[in-house]
Amino acid sequence: MSSVDFKRRGFLRMDLRHQAEPIRPPWAIEERLFQDACTQCGDCLPVCPSHILKQENTNGYPIADFNLGECTFCGDCVSACPTAALDKAQVTAWSYKAVVKASCLAS
Repeated sequence: MSSVDFKRRGFLRMDLRHQAEPIRPPWAIEERLFQDACTQCGDCLPVCPSHILKQENTNGYPIADFNLGECTFCGDCVSACPTAALDKAQVTAWSYKAVVKASCLAS
């Protein structure tokens, strides 16, 4: 019997509760700098057309919740951000990347 990688299954279902850092809106700067720059104003939340952005329960910073939908990378959150907490000049919107290995049943 093979072992089950629940973290991998959780990622594929976008169940990222076990992530060390919360998933910030796209183009968020590095976490430590983000917390310094973000004023928790919430201006990015209502402009998201997919409505996946919400305030974190613990401290009020914005997070992306993929249980609510998907990101279309429209950039509206970046435009609404009055600080440099979201910076579209970054190379990628997120550093997360799905990887499908040869052991995947679908392949």
